[in-house]
Amino acid sequence: PDGVALAQPLVASGRWPLVEILSWANAATNLDVVAARRAGTRIIYTPHTQPAWTMPDSERYWLLEPAFDRALAESDLICCDSPAEVATVRQRVREARAIMLPLGVAPGRFHPAPVSRAPEVLLVADFGEYRKRTDLSLAAIARLLARRPEFHATLVGRHSQKVTLAPEIAPRVRRPGYVSDAELVRLYQQSAVFLLLSDYEAFGIPIVEALACGTPVVTTATREATSLFSGLPGCLLVDNTDAAAVDAALENALMSGEAGAPGMAGEAVAEAAARRFSLET
Repeated sequence: PDGVALAQPLVASGRWPLVEILSWANAATNLDVVAARRAGTRIIYTPHTQPAWTMPDSERYWLLEPAFDRALAESDLICCDSPAEVATVRQRVREARAIMLPLGVAPGRFHPAPVSRAPEVLLVADFGEYRKRTDLSLAAIARLLARRPEFHATLVGRHSQKVTLAPEIAPRVRRPGYVSDAELVRLYQQSAVFLLLSDYEAFGIPIVEALACGTPVVTTATREATSLFSGLPGCLLVDNTDAAAVDAALENALMSGEAGAPGMAGEAVAEAAARRFSLET
């Protein structure tokens, strides 16, 4: 209740036999916990591992890497988001006891709806975070709008309203900023495709949310994304720096949604996503 400042004395009290530490980036707090734990206290670590370069001005945070390795080595169990993260942890600390405990969604909230898909591409991100590479997504959206004059785009998330758009596409791009949970689900359900070309995602909750709503996704083929989403219907993994590959993937996603009876492709995408990522299974 008193915040992380009291982490060390609280852990040192020995009151709790099991302590969880969170995030690879909480270097000081994690070191306090592992230094203060008493015999018999077990530590669970959920690091949501990311490379240090994903932090702005990462060269300032010289303690991140050694603190991360120390926390990994001292933890009794490490809960990872993806198979690729398990491999990363074991490469850093060979004796680490790492397991995959993936995130997911509730199908009761995220599911297809009996509505027609709009000619819309959806992007949900923090537009101020460089690793999200919204510049690449916006460039791909501009190319898509040029190819398909009936299409428009919706940008959702932090700083989305501050994005500078080219004059030729600005009238066809909606920027509602933050939206309610219900509105976010509605946007997933009505959009023809979801686009996210991040350089790095530890897991990618918006990707899973979109797939659970039956919406095709085009995203970056990172080690983590490939280990999580490879083989899933409706999820197209690409090199985010290859504009031609991104454009082809978007067109493939749109054509798959246009083929056959309305809703058929979406149901298959949602069912496959639920089998892999449902919190209810």
